[in-house]
Amino acid sequence: MADNNIPHFVTSQNFHGNREYIEWLREIKSRYQTVRSRVALQANYGALEFNWLLGRDIVQKKAEARCGTGVVNQLSLDLREAYPDVKGFSARNLYYMKGWYEFYMADDNHKEILHQLGAKLQMAENQNPIKLHQLGAEIASPNRIASIIDDGCMLPIFGIVPWKHHYSFLFSTLGR
Repeated sequence: MADNNIPHFVTSQNFHGNREYIEWLREIKSRYQTVRSRVALQANYGALEFNWLLGRDIVQKKAEARCGTGVVNQLSLDLREAYPDVKGFSARNLYYMKGWYEFYMADDNHKEILHQLGAKLQMAENQNPIKLHQLGAEIASPNRIASIIDDGCMLPIFGIVPWKHHYSFLFSTLGR
């Protein structure tokens, strides 16, 4: 991998590199890396929000009670057929999504923990707001946190944490 701090020039005619050009090139590379990081964070956020909402759907629609205990397996098969190049639609992962949603939303104690967690994370994020602003999301107040939780939506701050960390935490907490 090339070191971005050492200028490397592809051979070009009529080019006279100088310090000003080298600094400009560094700025361009830095800007590009910032955009790439923002895109990766937004993609992670979008995937996590999808997982949260799919877990919510399975729970709120009472899918297993309405369609039978095989509904998650069938949903997995249908999603994998529709999106063969996408990983993450195994039945096990769909159950993880359902469990993730249930963990935070199943009872009032967990909702209160989620509310407190959201407020604490928001305070920490206000001290270093770069990542959340890269996502393009903000939680403005404790009332907004409550509204997000009441609507069964995912706290935007969760989007910073990769999916694997969420389910590892969840199932280590539950002792599974």
